[in-house]
Amino acid sequence: MPKPLHKDVKQMDDNLVDYFAKERDSGEPLLPLTAVQDRVAAAVGVCVRTVNSVVQKIKTGEGVHSPKK
Repeated sequence: MPKPLHKDVKQMDDNLVDYFAKERDSGEPLLPLTAVQDRVAAAVGVCVRTVNSVVQKIKTGEGVHSPKK
């Protein structure tokens, strides 16, 4: 049985659906296809700096961990 989704994941899912529905409705990308990190940030609903930080952690093998409570 799948684990319940955290509210942040639900919000991210909603942001993604909204972003790509807007692209579909406009008939073209909202941001240039070459601006990958900008597009990811806009679609997920976070700042580009957050996207860059996550990408860097993954590239260095540090991994991405949830903050401890």
